[in-house]
Amino acid sequence: MLAEVAEATEADADKAVAAARRAYARTWSTMPGSERAKYLYRIARIIQERSRELAVLESLDNGKPIREARDVDVPLVAAYFFYYAGWADKLEYAAPPGNQAGAAAARPRRWESPRRSSRGTSRC
Repeated sequence: MLAEVAEATEADADKAVAAARRAYARTWSTMPGSERAKYLYRIARIIQERSRELAVLESLDNGKPIREARDVDVPLVAAYFFYYAGWADKLEYAAPPGNQAGAAAARPRRWESPRRSSRGTSRC
């Protein structure tokens, strides 16, 4: 057995969404960017630490070659978390308050790889 997953009803999904919105409103949105970055960096490091396990699960789940999961998929996931962690404390400088343009500017474009960041924060 790979994992045990509970089946959610529509009411369960609504509760989860409501909880996520409360957490965002009460904690995440008021948290300084440098503090948010710590959480995102930690997630990226955990992904790297457990990359073999995650690659095996990805391979078994999708039926793709383990090499692709290990060398491409899992490192890219960690790279994206490092990339966004690097932006977390910089977004307030990228756009004036209340302007979401800074958030849009932080998203990597299709042709950009977070692993090739000039800041060096997103290397795998």
